Amino acid sequence: MPQPFEIIPEFKTSFWRWGVALGIDCMAASSISSMLGSNLFVWILSFLLIWMGLRVVVTAYNQGQTLG
Repeated sequence: MPQPFEIIPEFKTSFWRWGVALGIDCMAASSISSMLGSNLFVWILSFLLIWMGLRVVVTAYNQGQTLG
């Protein structure tokens, strides 16, 4: 019978590294989207599209590595 803490999977990276990578991706997306529009709606929409591009599309073509 497994112990209670044996069912928790081990992660290859720490949560700190995930947080830093997320912060770098968000800063890159916000700096690009701030140049695209002065309207708040345009900024949020462009931020989400750029952020999804950094987190999904770039990761798929870069062997699992994001910008961060």
